[in-house]
Amino acid sequence: MTLKEAKALRAVVRKSGKIFALTHNYTGYPMVKEARELVRSGKLGKILKIVAEYPQGWLLDRLETTGHKQAVWRADPNAPAQPAAWATSAPTRKTLHATLPA
Repeated sequence: MTLKEAKALRAVVRKSGKIFALTHNYTGYPMVKEARELVRSGKLGKILKIVAEYPQGWLLDRLETTGHKQAVWRADPNAPAQPAAWATSAPTRKTLHATLPA
């Protein structure tokens, strides 16, 4: 993003009256750093496809129907103030699959 683009974004945010937030929750994780290095170094070869999953185990039950505040905005794409990136302290299993040529 250029300085000009950043100033334009700031103007939009100020005009909207909304909160703007950008998170980089996983960029410091060792597994993410290792994956990035494997891709950058070419050790994996040409990557054809990436599929990432971030299952929310605590949302297995339909908590959003009980009025659970976090479940409501996390489960409803039309809910107000839905964040662009989600985080949870609940136990989860994060997986990443890469498709490589044979």
